Amino acid sequence: MSLSKIIRRYTKSDIIPMHMPGHKRNTAMLGKILPWDADITEIPLVTDTYGEGRSYVASMEERAAKLFGFPRGKAYISTNGGTGAILAAIRAVTDEGEGVIMARNCHKSVYHAVELCRLQPWYIQPEVCPHSGISAPVTAQQVGDAFAAAPDAELVIITSPTYEGVLSDITAIAGVVHERGAILMVDAAHGAHLAIGQENPFRHADIVVHSLHKTLPALTQTAVLLENITRDHPDMPFATSMEYFNSSSPSYPLLASVDQCLHLLEEDGVELTGDYRQMIQAFRNHTKLKNLTLDTPFLADGGKIVISGRKKQISGTKLMKILRQDFGIELEMASTAYALAMTSICDTEEHFMALGMALTLIDGGMMDELYIPSRTFAPLPLPQVAMSAHQAVNRDLRSKGIASKYVYAYPPGIPLIVPGEVIPDGFDEHIRTLKEAGVRVIGEWE
Repeated sequence: MSLSKIIRRYTKSDIIPMHMPGHKRNTAMLGKILPWDADITEIPLVTDTYGEGRSYVASMEERAAKLFGFPRGKAYISTNGGTGAILAAIRAVTDEGEGVIMARNCHKSVYHAVELCRLQPWYIQPEVCPHSGISAPVTAQQVGDAFAAAPDAELVIITSPTYEGVLSDITAIAGVVHERGAILMVDAAHGAHLAIGQENPFRHADIVVHSLHKTLPALTQTAVLLENITRDHPDMPFATSMEYFNSSSPSYPLLASVDQCLHLLEEDGVELTGDYRQMIQAFRNHTKLKNLTLDTPFLADGGKIVISGRKKQISGTKLMKILRQDFGIELEMASTAYALAMTSICDTEEHFMALGMALTLIDGGMMDELYIPSRTFAPLPLPQVAMSAHQAVNRDLRSKGIASKYVYAYPPGIPLIVPGEVIPDGFDEHIRTLKEAGVRVIGEWE
């Protein structure tokens, strides 16, 4: 069957999309964008030229900077997703050989930028929930400790919120980073909605990347890079760097969806996000569960619904399969001991009611097959580094006990090992456990 037919069949089904993209195909709210009709190119006096600073896109970027809380900074629209924006941002603020402090649970795009820019990474290893394996927030203390090991680092990168919605205290971390005269970059790909209609949790960061399509009504592959570097740093080539990591032939349907998204949020963002938070709270208040729980043990974005066992551990992959096959609900992802439903302002009360009812029924008749043998999760120890990633990537090093490819569970795409790192004892067993649980592993252990 062709891809177009597969997509058409899925979109015409009654499956409830508790997953990205954030628009949830809610045409009742958003209307329809017809890519075939709207797919034009850069036409003089119509669309102008992307990146020239005088186009409609430039106006959109000014609006985005204001909307997302950087009115004195700058915004850059990406049609190559948050990935392109992250690559561009890191290239713009670093020089070859510099040290960068980064959380070990950063997305693979951060690692790729470190490799391409030939940077020296110094890792912060977040704590891990022993029951689920979900990473804890990065703390200001951990960032300060990292500077003790890498005092010359000029860039710190963290992810907040994480894929599971876990939030770090960006204000406290920014205080530590700025005291060192360094730049704080936050991968907030999953947090664009958190900047709308409430106090902006990202306001003290220097660089923020939001993937608009993840939690807001914009088409997949749209993102915004925000920068507000006002201290003693020279002008940095963000615009040039964005050209390197975005197509020279941008998709105008994608750009038009960003324009529509911005307009919707400018006009109704406070009301929509307020209604959304009320729906989330009502869902959580009305969903009474004995065997399942809907939270992480850490401060988190309530719109990310993490479903795990309350008293016994459950198989996230089996739960995801049951919800799909028996209830017509498609979740975002599943890991060994939890599953994740991702919501947005475009979800409806019916979506939340259907998920709550399904979970209540599953919880009441909890099947033995859903339980898994109890295990304790701990962060993988940081491997020894034999060589840099750019030296090791795609070389034949496995026989020497050195990784030559990134290995990660997808989603969420956080590397478990990086090219150039020595493969630690027990790594094969860890990968086998993931795969036996039905988790997709990409890399040398596929």
